[in-house]
Amino acid sequence: MNLSWKKGIFSSTYKLFSGEQEAGYLKDRTWSRKAEGVLNETKVSFRRKGVFSNKVEITDTETGETLGQIEMSTWKNKASITLGEKMLKWRFSNNWNTKWELLEDGNPIVKYKSRTFSGEVESQIEDELMMLTGLFIFNHFTQILLTITTVSTLIIVSGS
Repeated sequence: MNLSWKKGIFSSTYKLFSGEQEAGYLKDRTWSRKAEGVLNETKVSFRRKGVFSNKVEITDTETGETLGQIEMSTWKNKASITLGEKMLKWRFSNNWNTKWELLEDGNPIVKYKSRTFSGEVESQIEDELMMLTGLFIFNHFTQILLTITTVSTLIIVSGS
């Protein structure tokens, strides 16, 4: 299953496409504790367990059932994911942090590529939840990087 995504410069929404057809979205406001994702018939929410928590709970928005959990390792730019009985790892796969992947038993099963405001998802399996989860984690690390860059710039400018 292959998808593409687009995101506007000031937008909080990733629009997901299968070919030219819109297939879903991931909406996450900067530093909000909750995000929502829809892909085909899969509708989930990602909820951070606290303001500074590295844990995220994934739930089905229609039934309220807990589907899994993400544990971020912010300083290492990695994450561990539990989806039911599956244990997955998330990591960047290049030095520029423009490629990342979900791994099961050390093998990549979903690969992602990003450009400035768009990207692609290539999956070995048809699992919408996994695809949304990988994009959510990327967005989390992107928000951290943008915050660090903004704060650093403000410190440098105010010190001049």
